Amino acid sequence: MAMVATTFVLRHGMQTEPDMSARAQYIRDHATVWYLGWAVWVASALSLLVFYVWWRRRIGRTRLSDAAVLAAILGVLCDHTGEGLFMKLAGESESFELYQDLGTALTGGAANGMYTLGGIFLTLATRDLPRGIRLMQWVTWIAGVAMTGSAIVESVAGLVISGAILFPTFIVWVTWMGLKWRRDA
Repeated sequence: MAMVATTFVLRHGMQTEPDMSARAQYIRDHATVWYLGWAVWVASALSLLVFYVWWRRRIGRTRLSDAAVLAAILGVLCDHTGEGLFMKLAGESESFELYQDLGTALTGGAANGMYTLGGIFLTLATRDLPRGIRLMQWVTWIAGVAMTGSAIVESVAGLVISGAILFPTFIVWVTWMGLKWRRDA
């Protein structure tokens, strides 16, 4: 759902639109859908935290799995702060570029980095995964590291490419875990 919001609603107001004035105009002209698009991402961050807590409960509490949940909590804090800045863009024109840069650093950089670190910790703490699922998780985490790096160096192409790898692989193995582990419980 979040990727759909990005693809069809948010991208016109993001760095994927190279013309800064066109970005600002899009946000002003589409303020309601802009807010709703970011609200989807707010919900996505919370659902990822819930998933990490569920995953930790499934594998048992260890220092590594506790650190993973803590990383996810920090990720949500960064994400919601960055998303709040993006939502504020609809009403601000003077600080537009600053808010966008900070929002990207917080969401694509800090939050994504924390989620990736937490995911790596949970992957390392999980022993009973098939080789294909574990491989797909590592592809996801490598793409997460690439996305974090892309946000830090402000590479729009890097953000788009890493996201195109990260989200589909993540959805596949999370779905598998939900279906398989629910049946085994």
